[in-house]
Formats: sequence, structure tokens, C-alpha cells
Amino acid sequence: MKWKVIIIILLILVSVVLIGIKYREVNLIGLPQGELKYSISSPNNEIKCNYYFIDGGSISADAMRIEIETANEKYNLYYCYKECDFDATITWKDNENILLGNRIININEKKIKE
Repeated sequence: MKWKVIIIILLILVSVVLIGIKYREVNLIGLPQGELKYSISSPNNEIKCNYYFIDGGSISADAMRIEIETANEKYNLYYCYKECDFDATITWKDNENILLGNRIININEKKIKE
């Protein structure tokens, strides 16, 4: 009887942890700040795109984070861990889309278009 209770409690704990990890990945919440490498303003100068490099140190892989900054808010738009093109240049295609390497990212939809 005790083993059944212990197994159920462990399954619940594992489920909660996995749900928390998935929530963090989907919402890009709680990401490390990183080191600001550069910022680039939109063509109308109302929005800034900030590129951050995150040094993983010796026990983790490096990462990159792209943040969008407006007059009213800041939010994480893109995060890449391990398989990133850290030399990819960010340019604005227009006031709503940025070009990251060969990817077009719409800052309003927060979706990546290959």
C-alpha cells in the first residue's frame, strides 16, 4: 500500500515539473537575461529589436534570445538553445517583420516563417 502512494506522489510531482517546463518553453518566461550584443530599431523607429547572447558556460550550451521593446512593453520573441546561428544578422524587413538569418519572424504573430 505504501509503495502505491509513493508511486502516485512521484508521478504527480513529475507531471507538475514537466508541465512547468512546457509552459516555460511555450511562453518564453523566465529565460536568462544574457548579454546585450546589439539593438536595431524598426524603420519607423517605434520598436527596438534586442539581440542577447547567453553564455552557457562549461556545463551548458550557449543560447540566443531576441527581445522586442516598444514604448509600452518588452517581450521575448525568440529563443534558441544549442543549434543557433549566433552570427546570423537581424534586419528589419518592414515595421512588423524581422529577418534572422533566413527566417522571417512576425513580431505581432510571434511566429517564425521559414
